[in-house]
Amino acid sequence: MTAATLPKYLERSDSDFIRVDYSGSVTSERVDRETTAALNLDQRQLSQWCGMNLDLSGAIFIEPAAFQCIIAQIKALLRMRAPVMVRVPKSKRVRDFMRVWEVDRAFYDALGYSLAALAPDADRKAFFEEEQTHYTELEYPENVRKTRVVSKSDKILPSSFFAFHTDALSGMRLSSRLAYAETEYWKHKNIKNILKRKLGSNYSYFPGRIVFESYLNAIRHPGAEVLQTTSWDQSDLVDNKNKGQFTTIFWDDGLGMGQTLLRGIERGYPVVSLVDNDLHRSYLVVSSQDDEAGTATNKQYEKIDSNLDIKAIVDEKTALLAMIFPGVTSSPFDTLHAVPNEVLEADPRFGGRGMGLHVLVNAVTEVFGGSVAFRSGQYFINIRAPSPKEKKKHKVDIRVRVRRRNDLLPEFVGNMVTVRLPVI
Repeated sequence: MTAATLPKYLERSDSDFIRVDYSGSVTSERVDRETTAALNLDQRQLSQWCGMNLDLSGAIFIEPAAFQCIIAQIKALLRMRAPVMVRVPKSKRVRDFMRVWEVDRAFYDALGYSLAALAPDADRKAFFEEEQTHYTELEYPENVRKTRVVSKSDKILPSSFFAFHTDALSGMRLSSRLAYAETEYWKHKNIKNILKRKLGSNYSYFPGRIVFESYLNAIRHPGAEVLQTTSWDQSDLVDNKNKGQFTTIFWDDGLGMGQTLLRGIERGYPVVSLVDNDLHRSYLVVSSQDDEAGTATNKQYEKIDSNLDIKAIVDEKTALLAMIFPGVTSSPFDTLHAVPNEVLEADPRFGGRGMGLHVLVNAVTEVFGGSVAFRSGQYFINIRAPSPKEKKKHKVDIRVRVRRRNDLLPEFVGNMVTVRLPVI
């Protein structure tokens, strides 16, 4: 691999890379599983002398969330000064999708290196080929993010608004302007029409309770430099696993959410505010540990209530879970406290400190009937409403799936929030 734009420690021969084969349909779950299995099989330690070849050449479908996980993974490798190579998909349809969703730009904005710079010489011609021939009939507005101008028609390419978009967070930790601005973009007439068509009568909850809270949450994370987001309707793409879901992800590269709360607890900060009893929730927590093949093992069940003693938490898993509890905040002294008017009008109690992620989870699981996942550190947490059987048996309000990734996997950089909502 040779590239004048790359530092010397990234320029290695093929033998210096552990190959991870991402062939077939690539989801965020597969990124973690295949990476863990490859590291276990090779047995070499990642270092400046041994890096990773993330081989997408055999991919026939790549979920946008998978690209986000790969970006976070590469960021971890770069921090280790480990060499990185990314093989480009052979499928023209997949490459067209990558162009439409501006994946190459997302790599550059988050990493400082474009996808083309990380690809071997033989793959770089793919970045200069004919314009996309697929994804020309999707119903999305054009150039909202790039130019902030919305077309009169919404039957155009998803070339900007729903593509990967990056905001720089430098200097933003004490400002809620970015969260308010992003929320307003999602309220534009054309965007609202799309949300209403996909999500139904509750579509108005999306900007203020999901977008706003996700943005404000990311801005608060210590050390966060960038925030990336993208959205897609799975039924528009070629993989049918999650057909009928409108998915949005938000990723920042700051300190992990659970680690941030643990730091506040250790320093004796007042991380809990009193809330009314009817706001508390009971959770069925299903925990497991990934083995060397990336497969969940040792599944355990427990019931946890949100009114537990937060100050007694000493582990990252429980701290990460507690971040969604009502009244829990990792930054009680932060002057950045803002709430959209429509949220306050619905219930003034939602305006209290520590209510942001609770409001988000409530909207996703109890209003839309969807799921929300958090990826942070070595943990993956997925949250949804319990099934009728689970609700009756365990007497809980919310089901939480917690998977601890195997230690072979480099620790996930930052925090990723994935919201999946059913399309009507």
